Amino acid sequence: MSKVKYIDRALVVNPYYVGLVTNEQAFRQELKRLKVPEKDWPDYMGSNHADATAHFLEKADGSSISLVCLREKKKVDRVQVLGVLIHEAVHVWQYVRRYLGESAPSDEFEAYAVQKIAQGLIAAYVNQTGQPRHHV
Repeated sequence: MSKVKYIDRALVVNPYYVGLVTNEQAFRQELKRLKVPEKDWPDYMGSNHADATAHFLEKADGSSISLVCLREKKKVDRVQVLGVLIHEAVHVWQYVRRYLGESAPSDEFEAYAVQKIAQGLIAAYVNQTGQPRHHV
C-alpha cells in the first residue's frame, strides 16, 4: 500500500533569491561570488544609521537577488533583531511584488508572503548566529 506524498505548500515558486548577511566580509565575498563588478558594489549598510538594509541585485542571467544585511553589533537585543528582520522582509516583499508586476495583492496573500520571507530570514539568522530557536 502506498503512502500519501505531500507536495511543498508554497503557492508560488520564487523567481528570485533572498539571502541574509550578518557581516561585511561575507557581503563582499557574496558579491564577488555573484560576479558583481566591484564598481557596482553597494555599501554594506547604505546608511550610517540603519540597523539593517536590503540590497536588490539583478544578474546578467536574469535572476534577481535580495541580500538583507544586518549591522554588526557586540550586544544584540533579540526582539529588536526580529523586528528589523520583519521590517526588511516587508521591503523584500515590496520588491518582489514590483518584480512580478503585482500591483494589488489581497491582504491575506500579502500577509502570508511577508510571513514566509520573515520566517526564512529569522531561520537564517538563527542558523548563522547559532542562537537556539527557543531564545529567539
